[in-house]
Amino acid sequence: RTVRLSHDVLTGRSAAAVAVAAHECGHALQHAQGYHAMQVRTALVPVVNLVNTLAMPMFLLGMFFVPFKVFALVAVIVFAAGTLFHLVTLPVEFDASSRAIKIVEQSGIATAEEMVGVRKVLYAAGFTYLAATLMSAAELVYWLVRSGVLGGSRNDD
Repeated sequence: RTVRLSHDVLTGRSAAAVAVAAHECGHALQHAQGYHAMQVRTALVPVVNLVNTLAMPMFLLGMFFVPFKVFALVAVIVFAAGTLFHLVTLPVEFDASSRAIKIVEQSGIATAEEMVGVRKVLYAAGFTYLAATLMSAAELVYWLVRSGVLGGSRNDD
């Protein structure tokens, strides 16, 4: 509903500033056009925020006061929620970057030479989201194995 930009992005003249501003406008377009993945992601935000808020206290209590199996199952739930959020975020971010490229190209804000930099910034940003998703999935698999759900087991009950 509002495009918020840092002072450096708002006043910047670099390819990075243009890319970030256009990417954020891409999100605004997603919202305005009812992009389904954005709606799902927005609906998940309160759930993920709650899980993230409770995660550390649950881990600390779990380490000392509950059997390992229960602790591991709670970890599975926490990481499953995070991984789901990351998976839903991927298409949202890639779509916003795709929209950003179209915005910059169609508006003439950047020259063909500058577009190389804009694309690099947007692709690099996309890969950071991909890396976060893969890390989250790896942590989830770790806890699935440790909990015994995926074949591994631990007898610390």
